[in-house]
Amino acid sequence: MKKTAALITAAVAAWLSSCGFAYVLMPSPQKLVEGEGVVRINPGAVFVSSGVKDHDRRAVRALTELFPGAGFTDKPVSALPAGSALIVSSIAEDLPEATGGGVPAGLSERQYAQSYSLRVKPEGEGRVLVEITAAAPMGEFYALKTLKQLAAGAGEFPSVTIHDYPVFEGRGILEGFYGEPWEGEKRKAMIRWMADYKFNHYLYAPKDDPKLRFSWRMSYSEKELDEIGALAELARENFVDYCTSISPGISINFSREKDFELIVRKMKSVLDRGVNCVALAFDDVNPVLTPLDRGKFKTYWEGQVKFANRFIEAILEHKPGAEVGFVPNDYWGELCETSESLRYTGRHLDPRYTIGWTGNKIIPETVTPSDARYYEFFIRRTPILGDNYPVTDSVSTAGGRISLGPLRGRDPRLHKFISGYTANAMPLPYTSKPAYVTIADYTWNPYGYEPERAAADAWKALAGEARYEPFLFFSEQNASSFIWDHEAVELSEAARAFWMAYDGEFDYDFAEAEAALMKILRRFSTIGAELERAANPETAGIIEEMKPWIDKLTAYGRAGLIAAEQLSARFHGRNVDGGKLAELETLYAEAEKSKAVVTKTIMTNFLNRSVAALKDQPVPEEIPFRTIMTQD
Repeated sequence: MKKTAALITAAVAAWLSSCGFAYVLMPSPQKLVEGEGVVRINPGAVFVSSGVKDHDRRAVRALTELFPGAGFTDKPVSALPAGSALIVSSIAEDLPEATGGGVPAGLSERQYAQSYSLRVKPEGEGRVLVEITAAAPMGEFYALKTLKQLAAGAGEFPSVTIHDYPVFEGRGILEGFYGEPWEGEKRKAMIRWMADYKFNHYLYAPKDDPKLRFSWRMSYSEKELDEIGALAELARENFVDYCTSISPGISINFSREKDFELIVRKMKSVLDRGVNCVALAFDDVNPVLTPLDRGKFKTYWEGQVKFANRFIEAILEHKPGAEVGFVPNDYWGELCETSESLRYTGRHLDPRYTIGWTGNKIIPETVTPSDARYYEFFIRRTPILGDNYPVTDSVSTAGGRISLGPLRGRDPRLHKFISGYTANAMPLPYTSKPAYVTIADYTWNPYGYEPERAAADAWKALAGEARYEPFLFFSEQNASSFIWDHEAVELSEAARAFWMAYDGEFDYDFAEAEAALMKILRRFSTIGAELERAANPETAGIIEEMKPWIDKLTAYGRAGLIAAEQLSARFHGRNVDGGKLAELETLYAEAEKSKAVVTKTIMTNFLNRSVAALKDQPVPEEIPFRTIMTQD
């Protein structure tokens, strides 16, 4: 089935490419059928079926944002002036039947609510009919988000029929890193942006928000509660569930009634502002009883579970139907076999809790159904995956890494074994977007997901078809080292071939190897200017956040060019230019002052060896890539 879905996706991509449209559909739809070529919609001649006025306000808003000058009409498309477009939208009681079987029967209630069919077709004399059939307002909203992506062709649309639904019911973004939480306006912008890529869950849990963790006992001010309420309302307006967490494990006394009253009062104040989801988190804390709790509980987890069970009872009494999550101390699968706390939690924690899990490791290279089933055996319920990708935590904690590559290593069948998928972000919200677009693609349509295609399509969606390539090139130097070792591959191969040729190894041509390496280094040296020329309003924020990494790659390129030129001189029997060597060392030293990491240690090792060779010193040992953001 996976192979068939991949072939369908590739065929759709090839057909769209042949049409010459400057857009991509992300996430990829489940089924796309080509029609009769290209249609053109004049924004000044768009009409909407009058019944749509009474539809869910969120769908109406999405439609009016897409076509702000559209008028309402009761006429059929054939009765409209030539060159007009009519948008007809309806909510169907039986979507599979209404769409000719394009959306399969047997979807869950949540999947069904997000399903839709969309058809764009010519009707003669330049008229265009756009038909939307959705299972619920959420599906109608998502159909309009797909239409928005189709509209990227400056008025030109393909004549298509799309039948679509999500495979993962819940697809979320987690602000859960170590480091300064996102600025408020950037968080709002992210929630709006999520809707375009059909994410439907947002969890606020940054480790360095003091009122979530170190100062959890402090109540929210009225201003803070107003801000939380505004975020929850903004999320609802975009069909996103807003969830907030609290992490009291650093200092909580499970037996102290005052601590219980404080945390319940605080979470009730959040629920009263429109939040419908809270999480009680104990990740990354030392499970040791406080002096007050010693003698009252046999183990930390006995006190923890007793406290948590009282907590959920109080929360659901206050707001029945609220979602309540729990993150245990042992939140990754490799601990299961020796974890007494997980066994105890599984047996005694209130079954209404959803339990968070990161996979078999804290940062797993792969996540499989068997991993999920293994963890489920201990916790006695289906876990929700809090995937630690593209998270890098603060620049210093993560060793200066950024994750720009596509999601990899997640089994397409995983949706059957988890209750939802939430992906942990970087402290850089805009820079998180390329990876998130690939995550949207995987969670919506995992059987058609191809990481390399998704990586390119993510940048096409963000930067545009004509300008995406420099961003893709830059991202390949910063691909995603925590789940994928193979980045800056072209550079790595070129540098290896260069040294083999320099050392006179058989069958390596120095001129050829030098040219290949110089081509890459030359591009490194000008990448900043290249990205600036390709910028648009969406990517401008990404460029601003990535500036330390762009500057460092630029410096590496300049230093590398000097190194390659001087090594070429040495190879051909000429003297090394002392001034150039000094310039190389200065550029390299300045680059190494930056905490940003690009190309892992490939450029570091190349420049170290270059300086040694130019100074007639022994070949230095290669430096392995290290970061404290590891499994340990």
